[in-house]
Amino acid sequence: MSSTYERIDAPDARYFKNICRGTVGPPSTVYYPFHGIYISLNYTFTTFGLHIPEGMTVQLSDNTIKVNGMSKSGPVQTTVHFKAYPRGAAGNDDPPDFAVSAPYTTADTLGPFEGRSVGGRYVYYLFMGADQNRPNRLISPPFDLTEGTIELPAMIINGQRYEPQILPFKQTKYSEVSPINC
Repeated sequence: MSSTYERIDAPDARYFKNICRGTVGPPSTVYYPFHGIYISLNYTFTTFGLHIPEGMTVQLSDNTIKVNGMSKSGPVQTTVHFKAYPRGAAGNDDPPDFAVSAPYTTADTLGPFEGRSVGGRYVYYLFMGADQNRPNRLISPPFDLTEGTIELPAMIINGQRYEPQILPFKQTKYSEVSPINC
């Protein structure tokens, strides 16, 4: 397998592969701590996850992810609107660390989301980019960006507001010998 992907940099991050329950493919899902919770983000599939420990609550300020980047043809700015989805809505590509399903309410909810822990893993709230004109269609940011930033919405965690995070990304080459079937 050989491909390129957008590697998102975040402090104290772990990286997961994005195919076959996190065992195959580029390590394109970033997972990192943020003020007592964990956030996961995958640029290619515009999946955004909140992983919330027991006793914590999170409220999102809006449903947008902003991307500013550079393509071969020049600067690009785009906004991806996301919606909440039940775990598994994107298939079975999540790593086992994301196995604790969150209670699903509605696609348009911004919280508050309640934390829970099971076997050392935190409840996982899943969000994916959704087309504003065709709500049942998923969308992704542009794929031809060589570098840029991705901005997540502001959050209120346990009553404390945290401004939007801006994380850098860079298109990265990846190759591996991988199984045909997983």
